[in-house]
Amino acid sequence: MNQNLSKFEINSRVIFGKNSLKELIEVIKNDFKFKHIGVIIDYNLYKNSKETKVFIHKIKENFTKPILVYYKLKHEPTYEYLDKIKFKFKKNKTSLVDCIIGIGGGSSIDLAKGIATLIKNHLPSKKYMGFPTNINKSIPVIAIPSTAGTGTELAYNAVFIDKKNNLKLGINTKNNYPLLAVLDPILLSTSPKTVLINSALGALIRSVETYVSPKANTISRMYSKIAFDLIYNNLIKVINNRKDFSSILNLQWGAYYSMVALSNSTSGPAGALSYFFSLNFSIPQGLGYSVSGINIINLNHRLGFFGYGDFYNLIKKNNFKKHSQKLKSKLFIRSLNRLFKLYNTLEFKNFNFNTKDEIKINEFYKVVEAAFQNNPMQYKEKDLTILTKSLFKK
Repeated sequence: MNQNLSKFEINSRVIFGKNSLKELIEVIKNDFKFKHIGVIIDYNLYKNSKETKVFIHKIKENFTKPILVYYKLKHEPTYEYLDKIKFKFKKNKTSLVDCIIGIGGGSSIDLAKGIATLIKNHLPSKKYMGFPTNINKSIPVIAIPSTAGTGTELAYNAVFIDKKNNLKLGINTKNNYPLLAVLDPILLSTSPKTVLINSALGALIRSVETYVSPKANTISRMYSKIAFDLIYNNLIKVINNRKDFSSILNLQWGAYYSMVALSNSTSGPAGALSYFFSLNFSIPQGLGYSVSGINIINLNHRLGFFGYGDFYNLIKKNNFKKHSQKLKSKLFIRSLNRLFKLYNTLEFKNFNFNTKDEIKINEFYKVVEAAFQNNPMQYKEKDLTILTKSLFKK
């Protein structure tokens, strides 16, 4: 392929709006003709959301013997857990469902994707670790996110942890592009405040990181800026009014568009570091993404990268043509830091890091060197030392 050509891809169908979850039963029956339904649902969401209780009740009413799994783990799913749960949805090599619905955060939806693969592929889950090829087509997945952050409702990636080897790779196959995503702002209105903030700020950083990636293109950058605009200018409204469904939906679309941008550029260092903090310290991925990202943005500007100035007009809504790119970058970063400080998310709180942890992250830098190549500034060893100190500051 001509190296000068750019590619852009979206493989997604969405229904959205307040109470869109209520319409899903008819869509499943009339549009897709599914008859045997499996559901993975986050237990805390089910417990705290009247809408999800009603939805599960309707599933039971409209479909014969649906298979339900309530996700109760406090961490992301492991390959071992995946291998255990898959037998609820298949008997020997025969599928017991023709569609699986994932409802909740990234973990519930990723688990649904993993099961969709293993229903039709019969080796242990670790055999499909990474990016498997030449495998049987998965059963269809419907993704219903309860946070505005992971973007898993758009992506085919599904994250799983290998506890034995302390790895976090997943099962990533284009067979698992969700057949349908449902963005219902009512589901986010009951999310815990910290979950909502961490996931949204993680998506905000993703929108910035994908914009400045050397592998971004004109179209992906357009989605990055739309994503940033929607998240930055709606998050405070949502925190102040959890019944502002219009602003919540804007947050959901912001997270969605940030994943569109990521899918058409590539993951940078903040995304890689979020995996490190999640795997080693059980820090929520959104929080890991946001804290890593804001520190990287600050360091990049300090080292002479001023491309962040392109975001300045999105937060000021004015065209400051007389401002230099350097000044606009500085003012943008100042506003971004102020936002993160407002939510006490400039650094990790309540995590006891030590010198061994700093050594461990320095080793991790070498493992994810490719992700750092997607940063607009190429770090020297002294720059990585500065980044480490900022991430592990007491």
